[in-house]
Amino acid sequence: MLSLFIAGRARAEMGAGAGLSPWDTGSKKKEKQAKTADTFIRVLTDRFQLKLEDMEKLWAKGYGRNELIKLILISAHTNKELKEVQRKRERGVKFSRIAEEYKLDYPALLEEAKAVRREIDYKISTSTPAANEIYKIRLTTPSAPENDHH
Repeated sequence: MLSLFIAGRARAEMGAGAGLSPWDTGSKKKEKQAKTADTFIRVLTDRFQLKLEDMEKLWAKGYGRNELIKLILISAHTNKELKEVQRKRERGVKFSRIAEEYKLDYPALLEEAKAVRREIDYKISTSTPAANEIYKIRLTTPSAPENDHH
């Protein structure tokens, strides 16, 4: 019986002709590709007159669109360097706590961040004639789902 198990495992490890093994954990390291800035990052950078390179670095680190907006707004409202706010965030401090430390009204900051997001999404959605038509259709179609995740 043990020899059947060993023989079966050997065939499975060889992939039984398929090149895959049930014991393959997929632990081969995949090459990590650089995350390039999308149109949103470019428009955000223009909106706040920031360096594209700085925003691209944050984007590549994994900061999302809403996170970037919050970082920028906190920095702008407190006259603190963006890097200072970024360091706090990277130490694991929540945005609500950062806002509190700087004596900012976090719920108001969130509302402002949502408004900025809508403004940028609108600008992008209407930046081409085709996109403009799609945006008009979305506005006039009552059943069109609102999708905030791009």
